[in-house]
Amino acid sequence: MNRNIRSLYSHERSLGFQAGAALQNAKTRYRWEDMQARGVVALRVLPDNDPDLSWADEKTLKRAGCDGVWGLVAEYRCSCCYSWLVADSVWGFVGDDWRDSGYDTSLMEAAMEARATQKGRGK
Repeated sequence: MNRNIRSLYSHERSLGFQAGAALQNAKTRYRWEDMQARGVVALRVLPDNDPDLSWADEKTLKRAGCDGVWGLVAEYRCSCCYSWLVADSVWGFVGDDWRDSGYDTSLMEAAMEARATQKGRGK
């Protein structure tokens, strides 16, 4: 395991992820950093304009009022026309609760897989 993955793995473990999930997340983040630097994948945080907060307690509602409610959108760049395409998204995060949630790495995986599959079809 290289030093960067080991550091990412330690971070994931400190968040409470079990060893297997932490290693998968670390490898995902490592690959993501390279692809993001090349400009072929992106995570975009967008306002959730119609959030369903019926589940929320008073404290969460107060946070939502202060920090907003957001969606996380995973995108990849089309290899033929270079436009951005949506791979997947998740909505309803209060503030920055999406960070290190596990949803972020799942979306990263979705974007990288979509990019690889799309590229593999010669598109």
